[in-house]
Amino acid sequence: MQTHSRDNSASTMNSSSSAPVVETPYMKMLAKQNAKDQEKQKAKNGQNPASQAPTGPKNGNKLNGKKNFAANKKADAPAPILEEPVPLENFMALSRPHRLALLRGDVWEIVVGDKCVYKISKNLLMSVSKVAQAAYQNNPKSTGIKLPADSVTASAVQTLLKWLKEACHPFQAFLIHVSGNAYDDLNLIKASHLLGMDNYTHHVMKWYKSYIYHELPDYDTISAIVELVPEDHHLFIHLANKLCKLRYKKEIPDVEDFKQYLIEHPKLGNVMEAIDTKLAASRLKAEAEARQRAAEYRKQQKKQREQDAKTAEQVRQKLNGKNGSSGTILVVSAEEARFLKRR
Repeated sequence: MQTHSRDNSASTMNSSSSAPVVETPYMKMLAKQNAKDQEKQKAKNGQNPASQAPTGPKNGNKLNGKKNFAANKKADAPAPILEEPVPLENFMALSRPHRLALLRGDVWEIVVGDKCVYKISKNLLMSVSKVAQAAYQNNPKSTGIKLPADSVTASAVQTLLKWLKEACHPFQAFLIHVSGNAYDDLNLIKASHLLGMDNYTHHVMKWYKSYIYHELPDYDTISAIVELVPEDHHLFIHLANKLCKLRYKKEIPDVEDFKQYLIEHPKLGNVMEAIDTKLAASRLKAEAEARQRAAEYRKQQKKQREQDAKTAEQVRQKLNGKNGSSGTILVVSAEEARFLKRR
């Protein structure tokens, strides 16, 4: 009975340990790449894995099972070096195991100026960043991405990449939060643009465009856009158009303060002046076209009245001719029929 019990337990353990392991396509790609790296390492050490059959250690010394396990584990420990960049995927649609797998591997440094502001998994960054993929293609031995000094705040880069790491853990990835602080959010958008991650901050840009469209923007938001956004950017133009519209309709509550603000911020004032000039020309053109349409309408109406008078005279003459002869059938056109009196 005891022997039978041990056999049953052994068979149970064997059956549970042989259960299939579900691997994502990305994990299979990493395993395949890892095998290639091991073959390269063997070839570098003077071995030809394609021509040599696996043999035991030199001098006939055999390793026991524990040492073999430790050696295999040590060989698998280094993260695989990807020969090809990871395909740029929609990170939000990836499954949780897939996102967690991206956290493994080598770590890259994100440097702003001369200071490292954040460290992140290379595989994770390359799965969402066009800039990271381009950096890897240019130099596969690269250890990170360097951004120009004063191009973006360190806190914006940290916020963006911290969100990217945290979004790997829940069952469903979540969008980065819109803080409502224009300086922070616009710097976040700037960081995503510099790192080639614009897809993951589109909703932040839409939030501010919607806010400007539906509300009277406050001076903090206006100042942040004026300072951080180029004047030919669609968000800047959207703001300038809204302010021009409010000023034209006399809906700006503090007119004098706003005039002083535009003097202190000529970047916005010049764009608004150009928009006003363009709108004034458009209004003059629209007014001229309206006057022309009105004149054409009056001309058409006059022509119609003259035609009606002529038709009415023709009907009158036909009726006079019919009265002079009995038994005649009066034939009129459809246009002339409009002027016959109902009897």
